[in-house]
Amino acid sequence: MPLSEAEIMVGAIAYFDVESLNKSATISGDPVKREATGNQFVCYQVNGSESFWAPLTGTHRPERLRIDASWVSNGYGPLARGEVYLQDGKNTYKAAHSALVASAAGEAAFQAGRPQLSQTGIDAIRKVIKQRRGQF
Repeated sequence: MPLSEAEIMVGAIAYFDVESLNKSATISGDPVKREATGNQFVCYQVNGSESFWAPLTGTHRPERLRIDASWVSNGYGPLARGEVYLQDGKNTYKAAHSALVASAAGEAAFQAGRPQLSQTGIDAIRKVIKQRRGQF
C-alpha cells in the first residue's frame, strides 16, 4: 500500500516519484534526478503537517553513511543486508504531508510492513545532515 499520512513519522522509509516531489518540496543541495520508477527516502524530522526526508542510495562511496542493517526493522533486500547509504546529507527535502502522499502514490506494498529506522540510525543521519548543512 502506498504511503499514508498516518505512516509519516521519523524513521519511516518510503519510495517517492522524484519528478513529482521535486516540484512540490523545498530542497537543499541538488535535487534527486534518478531515472528509476521510485526513489527511497527516510524521514528524519516531522514538524506539524510537514516533514523532512533524505534520499538513500544503493551506490557505495567511501564518504557515504552506510545504513547499518541493525538499524532497520521490516527491511528486505539491500536494506536488510546493510547495502544502502545516505546519498548526501546536503540533499534534503521538506514537503507537506499531502505532497509526500501524492509523490508516493505509485509505491508498491512492502513485503513485511513499511521499513523503519531506529533512533540510533536517525541520530547518525541527522549528524551527517547537520555537518553537510541540510535542512532542519
